[in-house]
Amino acid sequence: MQVAVNHHQAGRLQDAELIYRKILAIQPKHADSLHLLGVIAGNAGRDDLAADLVRQAIAAAPDNPHYHLTLGLLAQKKGRGDEAIACYQRAVALKPDFAQAHTSLSDALFGGVPPHPIYFAQEGEDAVLQRHFEYQPPGFYVDVGAYHPYRFSNTFFFYRLGWRGINIDATPGSMTEFHRLRPRDINIEAAVSDKVETLTSFIFNDGALNTFDPALAAKRDGDHGSRLVQRVPITTVTMAELLSRHLPPGTPINFLSVDVEGLELQVLRSNDWNRYRPSIILAEDFGVNRCRDIDSSETAEFLAAQGYEAFAKTIHTIFYRLNEPADRAKS
Repeated sequence: MQVAVNHHQAGRLQDAELIYRKILAIQPKHADSLHLLGVIAGNAGRDDLAADLVRQAIAAAPDNPHYHLTLGLLAQKKGRGDEAIACYQRAVALKPDFAQAHTSLSDALFGGVPPHPIYFAQEGEDAVLQRHFEYQPPGFYVDVGAYHPYRFSNTFFFYRLGWRGINIDATPGSMTEFHRLRPRDINIEAAVSDKVETLTSFIFNDGALNTFDPALAAKRDGDHGSRLVQRVPITTVTMAELLSRHLPPGTPINFLSVDVEGLELQVLRSNDWNRYRPSIILAEDFGVNRCRDIDSSETAEFLAAQGYEAFAKTIHTIFYRLNEPADRAKS
């Protein structure tokens, strides 16, 4: 079952589905397998099959609040508001601190309209990711250049849904608020680069502008009220080293977000791509203004060599998806 869940969280849905079905062939009322098969069916738009599988899971384990939440989401998607409300109320009754169930219930009660999530990312990156991971069980993220627990955060939307991950930022004192507001996460104050060296961190009056790139810092100083307030020398560490220390053993990375104001490629080069292969990578790339220019980006070329292809773009962020060879994906 754990192997199946690992496949599921990594986006290898065919491999996960195969194992869930093998489990059900041995144990036909295995509730988690029924539920997660329903999640996969819902992801594929087979809503009636999904609802039937989730109802079977509830029949086998009626006290699991996550099953009732999933059934409610499927009912609400079909416009069956009363049924959705009943499912959410049951989930809340079973787990009074179930934040997602409370949110879905309030949305359903507000006129029975489909839920409208609150996003936090600067350019809608979390909305793009949510569409990709829709109905998927909570997973794991790594956020390099995390900046703030929720302002302009690509990961806070998922934290609120029960995900957890690793947040990394170089700004001195940046992790104080992360420890307070995101205690489930692993929060690390560190500067990431492809080699161990001492770099100058240019710190602005708006922390979202902080950078290690001196040219970018000079360009931003004085622009639209921004002001350089401090220069701090910081010794860097590689991403491979941080992941080897802090990533829980056996945990697949669902997505990696890299937003370090100009040094994204150095961060990506610092990973051990034989050990850590996120399903999705999103990286800021100021040099790509048009979709047709993505393939000429140094970052895109580097990630293509690691087995990734671009599949979406916002204003400055490009999304890459892992194309695993079949034999490697099943290993």
